Amino acid sequence: MEQLADSAIRLVNTNDVLLGTLEALENLILEGFYHIDRGNIRRAWITMRRAVMTAQLLGLHRPGHYRFKVANQQSDLDPAAMWACVVSTEQFLCLLLGLPTSTSGASFAIPRVESGNLPILIPDMVPRIIERNQMHSPQEALDMTQEIDQELLRGIEQWPPAFWRPSQFAGLEVDSAEAFWETRRAWDHVFYYSLVNQLHLPYMLNPRHASQRVYSRIASANASREILSRQIAIRTFNPVTAGCRMGDFIALIAGMTLMLAHILSHCNKGTENLLIHHRVGDRAMVERALECMESMSELHEDVLTAKCAALLKNLLDIEAGPAQRYSDVDQENDQNVLVVKVPYVGAIRIARDGISITPFDAEQEQVPHEGVTIGGFGSIHVRTPQDSDHHTSTGVVTPDAAASRGTAQAVETSSARKHGRQVAQATPRDAFALPEEAFPDSSAGMEDWIFQGLDTAFFDVLMSGAGEPLNGTDTEGWNFTISP
Repeated sequence: MEQLADSAIRLVNTNDVLLGTLEALENLILEGFYHIDRGNIRRAWITMRRAVMTAQLLGLHRPGHYRFKVANQQSDLDPAAMWACVVSTEQFLCLLLGLPTSTSGASFAIPRVESGNLPILIPDMVPRIIERNQMHSPQEALDMTQEIDQELLRGIEQWPPAFWRPSQFAGLEVDSAEAFWETRRAWDHVFYYSLVNQLHLPYMLNPRHASQRVYSRIASANASREILSRQIAIRTFNPVTAGCRMGDFIALIAGMTLMLAHILSHCNKGTENLLIHHRVGDRAMVERALECMESMSELHEDVLTAKCAALLKNLLDIEAGPAQRYSDVDQENDQNVLVVKVPYVGAIRIARDGISITPFDAEQEQVPHEGVTIGGFGSIHVRTPQDSDHHTSTGVVTPDAAASRGTAQAVETSSARKHGRQVAQATPRDAFALPEEAFPDSSAGMEDWIFQGLDTAFFDVLMSGAGEPLNGTDTEGWNFTISP
């Protein structure tokens, strides 16, 4: 199948002579979704960017000024619907990958409310969220965040209440038209709540704007909860063919956001934990999503899904620590730490005693040292008590202390095994240093960077905030510790 697809892409889709027809644009759209389904999000983005240029050459961006040919006169291709598909997909991929969009200001000629297709909100909202993420003024970014939030609320009120009812797959045949439309409605919900999540993610860790931080944390937690419930429903209804990788990526982001929101809520000092009554249910939902991912990885021998499941499991284990409020003796014996080193962004340390971050230092990338790298998600390691018997533990996390306590025991990575070598043991100074091999280049494939840049985009927004670039001299306010 892969060889056939590669041949079609090489011989047809990359042949510029054939780009003058609607069928050629259809092929590019199908190729983009093919890459998405295989988990190669960056190749999908490149393909959809090519589809945008092709659609513009055909005049699809100017209703009434079309200049395309049709190879098959019996074709029922709708140029307006194809333009909407290309724009919404390209923009959503840009948002997930943290890249600029090429279709800002694009408009659709199809009716919005009557179409019943919620992703048509994307051309209105996604470019503004991307613009907000690139702002350098914190106040302007906050003002735009609040404006977009209100516009989202006004937009969804245009849809009837029945559109927002919970997903109902009971009694439906897998291949029926009813199942198709119900699945599409569930995906519309996922797209909307993903916009809400991406909008408020920068303020989850932001040490400033306290009231906005609380509101954004609750909004992100609620949106993540809704995303997971829909994705679980889709996976449960059709676990074999409902396996669009985009859903796995979005579910991973939602699961990480939800668990981080609970970990942060345990860090509040002198304030109530507003998520405490949702904790048990949220953990159960993430665990159910974890089960779906694990079953899919076993059924299809899916490495990507297995990596998503492993990361969520680590976050579940770490979140359980501070929530149970062990005794001091137990706290000393429970030193599980999740250290995520994200390419080109920095490192975030998540432990039972709180969260701390260290921004990327460009000079460190030049240092020829080894680190602990698992898969393609930058560098991930869970430190166990056996790893840290020789380290002391304190109740306050500072950038220096976090670096010292984030030391990971040396392990043999898949890359190292392939080349027959061992990864050197990390030292306290190197704990948050980013190894040179943790920086895959822009052309890296699935084998070298399995999350294809979604890791970078997620933690870049989470750690940098909106309009407040993170640097090595201003990290103290970004560290959260568990209240005694």
